[in-house]
Amino acid sequence: MNKARLIPVFFPGRDADFDKQVERLRGLLEDVATIEAPVALGGALPDADAVVFPQMLGDAYRMVDAIRALPYPRLIITSEFGTLSMWDWEIASYLKSEGVETIAPYNIEQTRKICRGLAVKRELRQTKFLVFQDNPGEGFQASIFKRFYWWEDECTQRMMDKFGISLLKKSFKEFGARAQEIPDAEAQAVWQNLPYPTEGVPDKGLNSALKVY
Repeated sequence: MNKARLIPVFFPGRDADFDKQVERLRGLLEDVATIEAPVALGGALPDADAVVFPQMLGDAYRMVDAIRALPYPRLIITSEFGTLSMWDWEIASYLKSEGVETIAPYNIEQTRKICRGLAVKRELRQTKFLVFQDNPGEGFQASIFKRFYWWEDECTQRMMDKFGISLLKKSFKEFGARAQEIPDAEAQAVWQNLPYPTEGVPDKGLNSALKVY
């Protein structure tokens, strides 16, 4: 299972409480996250899925710009239970009012889900989706389906920007035409190396599926 890579970030005056919480998080999240070596706020960060604040201090009010400049999602996990400590809600609220988004889980299961989600997001950045379509939304109720935003190029671009995926579009008509050009004998020859049960499947349907394959 892939794990999220989290970079603990500390304010000036790193102390034993910070280090203790880092070790605690390593234990609580050992199966869903890799907690890397801590880095000072404003320091150079290695590649990661998110930064985590294991400790919040009043310095946060005076270092908003440095927090805003962090290039990764910002987690606040400051309690011994793997959640946002009740004493840190005001800092989190202040950051939000300054336009700095943070992720502050309120139970350990939510924290774990966030870590799993971050790991999946990293996998998506290495994923390419292949789509065959000619006229998106066309069909028996085109007047309805063509109203949906997901057909728009803007929607596709936003998904690519948000999740880092690649989307390759090809013509379904051209795909079908190329499949039809394949002789039945060639398709059947391929089938010899794919001995799956086909009882009850008509030869025509089986050959069509093989040509698409």
